[in-house]
Amino acid sequence: MKKDSQGEHWDFITGKVTIARPTWYQSTNIEGHTVWAIFGNPQQHGSLELNYTPVLYTKLARTLADLVSPAAFENTSEGCQVACDSNSPFCQTFTLEPGQASGLTTLTNRLLDKPGTLSASELREMFELESDPCGRGETSFKDGIVNNVGEEACVLRADGDAARYNAKISVPVNLQGEFKVTNGAVSFSFPSPETRAELHFLPDEGEGDKRKASLLKALDEEQGGPIKNVYANRKYVDFSVGDKSCFRVSLPQNR
Repeated sequence: MKKDSQGEHWDFITGKVTIARPTWYQSTNIEGHTVWAIFGNPQQHGSLELNYTPVLYTKLARTLADLVSPAAFENTSEGCQVACDSNSPFCQTFTLEPGQASGLTTLTNRLLDKPGTLSASELREMFELESDPCGRGETSFKDGIVNNVGEEACVLRADGDAARYNAKISVPVNLQGEFKVTNGAVSFSFPSPETRAELHFLPDEGEGDKRKASLLKALDEEQGGPIKNVYANRKYVDFSVGDKSCFRVSLPQNR
């Protein structure tokens, strides 16, 4: 969406797309016309350019979803589970590189065992890292509080399809929040802005592609922000970000 002298209008991208797990929504616009929208995961496309269309797709989809059922979404661990399970436009799914996905599975299983501490070397081994770019120390779990201190604040870049959108996680020196383990799942909440990480979609410094930079900025405004909650079980990990965004990472399953 962009603004000009004529007010606000939508830019649409057209073409043929194969949608996985489609969900239809019906609404009525201000002129009384019935409007239908379909939400799902684009799988195949013809002449469509999909590299950065989530910016336009989610903005339109979320606006229509608000018209259908306003205030139906809450950006909490529970709200994100509902949004992701129902293929809502408020939830985006990402895949990770095999090494990262395997590490996340190992970490989730370890957390479900309710450890008192996790050493820095143990975390590096999980994710097959020779060194820690953030210089993080031991992670402690005590009296419902998780705490980890690093040498300095740092930024981690995502791999897998998340890297296509320049996904970056900013980690503070002191990462601290609340945690609990119940019914085969572990959940974290990070109520303090000073001690929680943030997820952003920002162009690299000196990015020469102005269209890409503009779309990434729009994507960041719509879906980036502080990571407020994390929910993990043996099937997936959900992140609630900012005010109206959820991200789900599916974990590899033993076959």
